[in-house]
Amino acid sequence: MLSGSDAALLRLKPDEFDRVAWPRETSAAWRGLAVSILHEALLRPLLGITDAKLDAGTHVDYTADRADAVRRARDGACQAAFLIAPTTAEELQAVVRGGELLPRSPRTSARSSWTGSSSIGWASEVPPDVPIYRH
Repeated sequence: MLSGSDAALLRLKPDEFDRVAWPRETSAAWRGLAVSILHEALLRPLLGITDAKLDAGTHVDYTADRADAVRRARDGACQAAFLIAPTTAEELQAVVRGGELLPRSPRTSARSSWTGSSSIGWASEVPPDVPIYRH
């Protein structure tokens, strides 16, 4: 996480994983996605970023450009940038093969499958979405 000139490494402790209020009927594969952990363990419970706020696009923005995210956080254009691990093709396949949809994205205003999401591309490694918190 970056905010102004400060930076911090945030990790969900393994013993805290089961304490997250995961959406019902989500698999271990879905819960293991970096974007799922960010949304369900930090954005929703700690920052109050609801589905309505994601849909409105008023509090969270996404970019696949890490340098842009860092610049925006450093310049004060946003309060913080969360740089997350990219979703790998294997992770994506595990979620989709399980019949699940990827986590919400403000770009799609709904939970989307990988074929319909403008924020996910198909390659040997999916480019990262970098959520930027702006309140």
